[in-house]
Amino acid sequence: MEAKVRSLAIVIFLGIIIILIILSSFDEDSPIMRAFGFLNMILFLASPFVLYSILSKNKTD
Repeated sequence: MEAKVRSLAIVIFLGIIIILIILSSFDEDSPIMRAFGFLNMILFLASPFVLYSILSKNKTD
């Protein structure tokens, strides 16, 4: 049950982000798009570390 709730929350969160990006993409210089660009840069730079921490937790060695 927890996995379903967690995956549903992730789907809703991603849906909200996608809708915000679509709605705010009409004006490329809007503050929302600048904030999304900044957050995307941070997430892109942090993703290898996040993936490493997730993958290293699942080791059964």
